[in-house]
Amino acid sequence: MFKIEDRFLFTSDDDLLLIDDEYEDIHFDEVPILFTGLNRYDSRILGSSVGEDRKLQVERYLHVLTAPEDYIRFVQGTISYREIVLNSKVVFVIDESYDRTKRTIYAIRPTQIPSEYVPLPTSFYPRRERQASFTFDTCLKGRMAELHRAMPSDLKIIESVFPDVAKDSMRSLGSQKPLVFVAAHQPSSFKIRFQIESDIHPSLFSLILKNRHEDYVRAYIDYCINKLPSELALYADNGDLSRAPALDDLLSLRSSLTGAGRDHKAAVELMGALKASSDRLLLLKEIIGIYFSRIDIFNVTDEQQSLIGTIDEKTTAALESSIDSYEVRFQKGSEDKIPKEYQVLIYQLNTESRNGFAYLQQGDSAALPKIRISISGSEPLERTQFTQSLHESTSIAVRGRMKFVEGRPKSLKIESP
Repeated sequence: MFKIEDRFLFTSDDDLLLIDDEYEDIHFDEVPILFTGLNRYDSRILGSSVGEDRKLQVERYLHVLTAPEDYIRFVQGTISYREIVLNSKVVFVIDESYDRTKRTIYAIRPTQIPSEYVPLPTSFYPRRERQASFTFDTCLKGRMAELHRAMPSDLKIIESVFPDVAKDSMRSLGSQKPLVFVAAHQPSSFKIRFQIESDIHPSLFSLILKNRHEDYVRAYIDYCINKLPSELALYADNGDLSRAPALDDLLSLRSSLTGAGRDHKAAVELMGALKASSDRLLLLKEIIGIYFSRIDIFNVTDEQQSLIGTIDEKTTAALESSIDSYEVRFQKGSEDKIPKEYQVLIYQLNTESRNGFAYLQQGDSAALPKIRISISGSEPLERTQFTQSLHESTSIAVRGRMKFVEGRPKSLKIESP
């Protein structure tokens, strides 16, 4: 083992660097070679074995705190463990006695790791041929979810959004009446399981190619969470599938199952379904960050979870940006050039993110379209006209810029008074 000076000893909270939950061996050969899990603060740790000293009876490990988006990229094979280690600001070296009674932790820079101990360039997540299924787990993480609790209003949105996205994927295959069931809630930290019941029979074409509807649904959800935010805007620029390779792959899989074409018309049709699903996922923006910090999405086969992606505030922000680009090109999106007066009744509001939903009153019209709202500024929203509208169900006059899609009001950026 390489020598580390005592001045690099880490004397702060050990719990930050130790795996406390969801431990998983990524590569195991008599002993854990590469592994992952969550610390007690629900942060992702990637770790590896880097040797032992039999004389001192000590094993040495590297631990790296890994951002959710980097871990997703690692699982998807677009970034290696080596890249994660070398791009980290700090790497933790843990020396632990064989009997697990003693532990020494060092905090060092990646450049201090001798080259022979740096992970190899081939240290990618191993390819695992695990069949997809129609069972998905959505796990709320952070804050109240760590106590295995959730707000009923949050659950109502989650139990609406994910089944609707699953139905979107099935309808894009030609399903007429897809069903999605919700299983009993479970701990860890707060888990909601969804199960799809398909009404589609496999075609001879799909059986020959050994493609399954389950594979498509998993790929569809994966695309919505991980790839659509970047590709939607690129495809919207000029409708060129070569600029959206993941969309082209999804289109090919859909074609193999349904016999549908792969031309521009088919791409626009599929992108329309994906756009509808992304609009649904955007509803999560209003609840993430208050009582829980993120949602991890898993596909489940034989009770083995396979991580698809994570939805957090970064994900919803990227989704919103890409949706804006798409709507401008394909759905005649427009926005007020100057702020205007509007009358709204707020029915949902996240006072931390300052985002929510409202009914828009339009003169004497009985129609009250629902719109997304965001309120500028940084001053507390409690005891303002906004929370008054929320709690007392009263309409208020606001000033802001309305966004329209195909002539219909969709979202309003409200100026803080």
